[in-house]
Amino acid sequence: MPEKINKNKKSDNSLQATLDTKPKAKKVDVEIVNPGIVKRDDELVTGTFRNLESPGKKIKFSYSDNKFPARFYTLEHDKEATIPRKVADHLNRCSYTDMKTKFDSNGNPIGNEEVVVQRFWFSNMNY
Repeated sequence: MPEKINKNKKSDNSLQATLDTKPKAKKVDVEIVNPGIVKRDDELVTGTFRNLESPGKKIKFSYSDNKFPARFYTLEHDKEATIPRKVADHLNRCSYTDMKTKFDSNGNPIGNEEVVVQRFWFSNMNY
């Protein structure tokens, strides 16, 4: 354990060094889990998958959270699938930001505009 040196000034402008030998608290990682949320995230949902990025094509991907190793999924466009809710939520959050040029009424460029492009969509039939 490294020792910390405290420097205390004395009235005659000399320095007095003392060793700090107090034991330091250890950092402990504590994971607080709400069991209701874990059960809801892991429950299976049935719905239709849509590949908005490349319509008609299937995708293969892996999904992992901190609690379990990666699982691999293959989903086809416009087909029904049953997957965990957390994977469906992840698919619905997959997007990227694209820049589009804005034009005035004469067709002259006047600036750029950010547009969010959705990559995939999973519509849940359980709602």
